[in-house]
Amino acid sequence: MDEPEQDLREALSALADDVHAFLRHHTGDPQVAADLAQEALARALISMETLRDRRALKGWLFRIAINRFNDHVRRRKEGALEEGEIPAGPPMARHGEPDREMLTRELDQVLREELLRLPERQRTVLMLHGIDGVRQRDIAELLGISVAAVKMSLYHGREALAGKLSRYLGRSLRGKGGSS
Repeated sequence: MDEPEQDLREALSALADDVHAFLRHHTGDPQVAADLAQEALARALISMETLRDRRALKGWLFRIAINRFNDHVRRRKEGALEEGEIPAGPPMARHGEPDREMLTRELDQVLREELLRLPERQRTVLMLHGIDGVRQRDIAELLGISVAAVKMSLYHGREALAGKLSRYLGRSLRGKGGSS
C-alpha cells in the first residue's frame, strides 16, 4: 500500500466516529447505526480511487453514509408496508401528568418516523444541513443539484415536518422552522 493510500485510510478512520454519531442520531438505534457506518466505511475503502479531491473527503464519506441510510429507509418502508409497522398518526394521549422525558422520547420517535416518510431528496438535504451546519452551497455540490433546489428541498421538508408535528403537538409550527 502506498503512502497516499495509507493517509487516505487514516483520514477515513478518523471520520468513523462522526459517521457513526450522524447515523445514530438519524436512526435512533446504536446497532443499526454501527452496521450502516461499517457499510459506509467499507464502501468508501473499496471506492477510494473514485475520490477526486481529498479536500472533499468528509462530504464524500457522508454522502456514502446517507446512501446507506436511504437504502435502510427503503428496506424499512417496504417491510412496514407489508407489516403495517409505521404508525399512521400520533400516539394516543396518556392519562395523568405526562413525564417530560417520556414525552421528549416520544416526540423524538415521531420526528424520526416523519423524517423517514419524507421524499428522499428532502430527507437527505435536511440530514446534511443538520451535520455541523453543512452550507447549502456545499450540499448542492455534494448532491449535484442547484442551490435553489437545496433551498426548495429544505423549505418543503421543513413544511412537511411542521405540518406533521403541529398535528402531534396540537398547535401550528408553520413559519417557525428558522432560516438557513
